[in-house]
Amino acid sequence: MYRVFVVDDEETTRKGIIGIILAQNWDIEVVGEAGDGVCAVDKILREKPDVVITDVKTDIMDGVELASRIREAEPGIKIIFISGYDDTEYMKSALTLDAIDYILKPVNVEELKNVIKKVLNIIDTEMQEKKIGIEMNQKLLQSMPLLKDRFLANLVKNVFQSEAQIEKQVQFLELDLPQNTDYCVMIVQIDDYMRMQEEMAEHDRQLLSFGILNICQELIQNQLSGFIFENNFGEFVSILKLASETENDKLFSLANEIKTALLDYMEIQITVGIGGGVRGRLAIYSSYQSAYTALNHKLYLGKNKIIMFDSTVSNRREEEFRFDN
Repeated sequence: MYRVFVVDDEETTRKGIIGIILAQNWDIEVVGEAGDGVCAVDKILREKPDVVITDVKTDIMDGVELASRIREAEPGIKIIFISGYDDTEYMKSALTLDAIDYILKPVNVEELKNVIKKVLNIIDTEMQEKKIGIEMNQKLLQSMPLLKDRFLANLVKNVFQSEAQIEKQVQFLELDLPQNTDYCVMIVQIDDYMRMQEEMAEHDRQLLSFGILNICQELIQNQLSGFIFENNFGEFVSILKLASETENDKLFSLANEIKTALLDYMEIQITVGIGGGVRGRLAIYSSYQSAYTALNHKLYLGKNKIIMFDSTVSNRREEEFRFDN
């Protein structure tokens, strides 16, 4: 139901407008009336009507000042002015307040009806747009986890060309991923995941991924700070923040905890590749590459291991990697 408030110092005009409105087959409630702006302003701000029809020239507080007060407190209220032929100066001021329309005195029934229909159409359109906006925002919030995973995947793939591009995404997604911080990438890969994929139903595959992500994220938050996402089936990538050099020593311990937990709770064997530490978000790609290089050494070091890349060695030899037995 639409809510309307009428302001006019002439009672006959005021009652006439109300009568015309109520005589129509409109879903309208007249929530109040007043003879001047002073009497009207508090009532309007309390009732919060959809539409205020006000004489542009009333005693004590005219319609222009009343509209200004309404605009300041409740900008969504629609205003229709009623004007006499000699109120030109008032109307010039009034129309700067984004009034929907104005009606000349004496009030013509058809003109009043047309203006009110126009206002109601505007209100309906705004309500529909607001509804669509709310629905779109809800859908956006629901898709946030997917958008975050996509951003992190692009980060390790070196998609972004500048810190400015990254910063826009970080702010939008509300990620705790500061620029001037040391990072390290850790890749958790299920051993024999290709065979598992062929044998598992999609529902079971999704449950498996969900369980791995939850266990890994919990352990990461207990020891360090960072994010983990599923890059491909059987491959989970974690971007870890290293606040100090002492936290670098926790990487191997964290990987071992993940390896043990996934074996104990989900009966899964994994190989973990740990990349070299890097400074800044643009360099995360480099850590991902070294983690992947370390991971690929399971071809001759064997599965079910933790392999850590040693970025201090210039030539890529077996000595570049530390691994558990």
